[in-house]
Amino acid sequence: MGGVSMEIINITCLRQKSQRHRPKWVGKLPERLAEKWQLKYCPWVETAEGSWCLQTDRDGCFLPAWREKARELLEQAAKQGAKIALSPMAADLPQDILPFATGRKLYAIFGAEGAATGLEAMGKRPEGASFVVADGGGWETEAVLAALPGWVNRLGILTDRQPFFVSWQERFLEERGLVVEVFSSVGYGVFREADVVLSCAKGNGAIAYALAEGTVFLDLVGNGTVTESIALRRPDVLAADGFFFGTQKEMEAGALTEARAYCENQMFRAYFNALGAEKAAEAKAQLGQLCPVGFLLGGKRRKIPKKQG
Repeated sequence: MGGVSMEIINITCLRQKSQRHRPKWVGKLPERLAEKWQLKYCPWVETAEGSWCLQTDRDGCFLPAWREKARELLEQAAKQGAKIALSPMAADLPQDILPFATGRKLYAIFGAEGAATGLEAMGKRPEGASFVVADGGGWETEAVLAALPGWVNRLGILTDRQPFFVSWQERFLEERGLVVEVFSSVGYGVFREADVVLSCAKGNGAIAYALAEGTVFLDLVGNGTVTESIALRRPDVLAADGFFFGTQKEMEAGALTEARAYCENQMFRAYFNALGAEKAAEAKAQLGQLCPVGFLLGGKRRKIPKKQG
């Protein structure tokens, strides 16, 4: 395998099997024999320091033989010092060896700052914006609320579990003097007038038709096809499912920023490894220098709609 000296390992696969690294004579063998050769002698290649490419395509990653090779690669990387992994097919790889950075833990605590970047680019003041957090029943909602910056002055929560958020309403009122409206329908006025929707919910395509013109809609849980559909149907809305961090000249995708934070910051690592939103606010405080500077949708850069008015 060679040395994996970096703390972050990046694993990819081939777009198509014809791109495999192997001698020409192997390519002339029957497919079954060629596959056996690949698995035994060249299951992966190093494409850059700390970056490895499994010599199969995305479909192959589901096959037991290739999943076993992915496991071997991850195990060797862990033995040689890797702490966390990056991969566009993370969900298809073994999850019990190294954690995978997807950006989601980072997006949850910097959702409001990401929205502010979009609002300012569209000529709006973040301090005057109306925010709605769309609850999906998972840890993300509480992480968003725990890390919400003090300059958010108008807040609503869209949820089917209103009693659960009574304590949050009380907390915001006591600590910030902020009255938080909790409601269950996208038809409610607070939602239809929202400047920002921080979505922690899965699979609600109806949201597209309820968003106000110029809304910043940030999918914080990887609701891919729904978010891409919103972007397609509503070109006036900034719909994104990830952030770039850094500066306009030097930016990197959130998954890599998350992996770096995991390796470098003990508090963020504790938050990352927690089952829920525990330590979300503390982790964010440790990463105060981070700033979302751009947006992702489906793994590609998302342009910001032109200023309204």
